[in-house]
Amino acid sequence: MFINGGVTFPVGDPLGLAFDNGGNLFVSDLGGGHIYKVDRQGNVGLFATPGHSPAGVAFDGAGNLYVARNANGDILRYDTNGVPTTFATFLYPNNTPYGLAFDSFGNLYVSTTTSGSPMIYKVDPQGNKTVFASAATRLTGTGFLVIQETRYQDNWNKVAGGGGTSTNAEFLINGTVGQQDAWTAMTGGQFGMVGGFWARISLVPTPGAPELAITLTTTNTAMVSWPSPSTGWNLQQNTDLGTVNWVTPAETVNNNGSIKYIIINPPTGNRFYRLMQ
Repeated sequence: MFINGGVTFPVGDPLGLAFDNGGNLFVSDLGGGHIYKVDRQGNVGLFATPGHSPAGVAFDGAGNLYVARNANGDILRYDTNGVPTTFATFLYPNNTPYGLAFDSFGNLYVSTTTSGSPMIYKVDPQGNKTVFASAATRLTGTGFLVIQETRYQDNWNKVAGGGGTSTNAEFLINGTVGQQDAWTAMTGGQFGMVGGFWARISLVPTPGAPELAITLTTTNTAMVSWPSPSTGWNLQQNTDLGTVNWVTPAETVNNNGSIKYIIINPPTGNRFYRLMQ
């Protein structure tokens, strides 16, 4: 396998793919038993050797990496320091984990591949396992899972900040960070209400500028980040795209050598960010 058309990748049987919040790609090597990390510049390094045919990989919202060990019937969790612990176990060899995907509430969905009783399991953040779906045949064709959540149910009084009497209704979610009007910030995932019910944090691309990213942190704040060093590029913010009132954010710009970033609390109104020279 090759990256960027020229970097040799030392994987004999690449399978699982997952990005961390810093834009690094993690790749499982099913045949070799390794997990490799590929940084944004294409540099490849060995992250871990869990053995036992690592298949699906996925990150939770806190930055922990989960690895399905197909030939051992368990899922390992690597914390942000790279220390592994067993997160969940399955009945090997009759029902072994393969594909992994998280929903916005921190639940891990696991597809199994063996012919005994192929299923999709839901594992909550505490490691409690329940059957989400079952199949009559092996799930090798759908071993990798994708979670798509497009609707959120809430009480209209809460959404509108105290107005109206209608009850539960569905609203489309645009996938950005937000909060309910006149209420506390949401938890459990990345949300933003289409139509202006919640505050919204948006990124405005500038031609030729480094790429900006928004990440929800474990403390329910938002991190706006861009590659380091990005010399000559400065972060600006605005509350109304109909004006030219772009200003420098009050938050401190941090630099960890890989990315520059600011940490912001959920705003009470719309907030737009861009990079400019």
